[in-house]
Amino acid sequence: MQDVKERRALVRLALHGCPVLEQGQIDWEGTPRSFTVSLIEALDRYGKWNGELTVVMLLNECRENIGIDGQQQIDEFIKELTPQPTLPPMPIVTERPIIKPLNHIEAPKTDTLMLEEMTKRTLVVLPSPFAWREVPAETQLNTSAFFIAKYPITNAQFAIFERANDGYRNVKWWNYSRAAKEWRTSTKEEKSYSPDAEYPRTNLCWFEAIAFCGWLSSRVGFKVRLPTETEWQYAAQGNDGRKYPWDNDFDPNRCNAGDKNGGTTPVTQYDLPLPDKRSGLSPFGVADMAGNVSEWCLDATSNEHIERAIQEKGSILCGGSYYDNQVVACVTQRITSHPAHSRGKRFGFRILHPLSP
Repeated sequence: MQDVKERRALVRLALHGCPVLEQGQIDWEGTPRSFTVSLIEALDRYGKWNGELTVVMLLNECRENIGIDGQQQIDEFIKELTPQPTLPPMPIVTERPIIKPLNHIEAPKTDTLMLEEMTKRTLVVLPSPFAWREVPAETQLNTSAFFIAKYPITNAQFAIFERANDGYRNVKWWNYSRAAKEWRTSTKEEKSYSPDAEYPRTNLCWFEAIAFCGWLSSRVGFKVRLPTETEWQYAAQGNDGRKYPWDNDFDPNRCNAGDKNGGTTPVTQYDLPLPDKRSGLSPFGVADMAGNVSEWCLDATSNEHIERAIQEKGSILCGGSYYDNQVVACVTQRITSHPAHSRGKRFGFRILHPLSP
């Protein structure tokens, strides 16, 4: 393992464009000459130099290997630098499309390169399958544009959070609520219902989903949260009022519902291109929004929801699960459950990135 001094040097060099790499030597601000080999080996692991994307990967490697104490040292060091922005400025939605028939929904206006870059940066942290899908603003729902994960978070993806030095065991991600912090100190982790890598992560409560979002936000460098129930429903059905992601008629060949499989299935099982009659994709290309797992959502985007959810009606879950019938799997249905006590084998979640403040 490289010492903290060398890893700090790696970060400095990466953020400044990897100078003098081609000359095969490093002689800059006291960086040890022997560190050249370490830098080249790190780059070899990730392929050719790719600007800010390589920086993100190197930073994540630093965080994984130097321990919690060193992480704070790296974070403080990064603040002293002024790296180039890793993403183009987020667009501010000022115009929203007029409601039209579904087949005339306006194409998203966001730069395609931004969507691709965000997906790449997320895949640096989380294993595939993962992709962001853009959902445009909607006037009647008073919903701004956003990116939503194409699939629910999988076992393999949540496991990264559980194993990371700065992840599940770090109290930082539970400080958003006194109730969440107390829950974390008194509750053990549970294993997922189906352990396979590409199956949705289950047996986790709303508190754990929120903590995962905070951790992932810190890793990728942009805001990640759960969708509100309005955002979730819009991503699932579009703006024509359909009952299911594909149309108004329930089709057991397009989703995992009614307990036909006796449990969850891979999140990509119904990710088939239209017009395939086995496709479960929504109008915006989002998968698994009917059946498989009921997904934790927000009532609001503020932390006030946390305490209110505990004291009042609980947190929202949308989409139905593998066990539920076609009524519950309808995209307009939702259930409520306690955000801390509910860790059902039918509960999972997906993530969202808002495109406006």
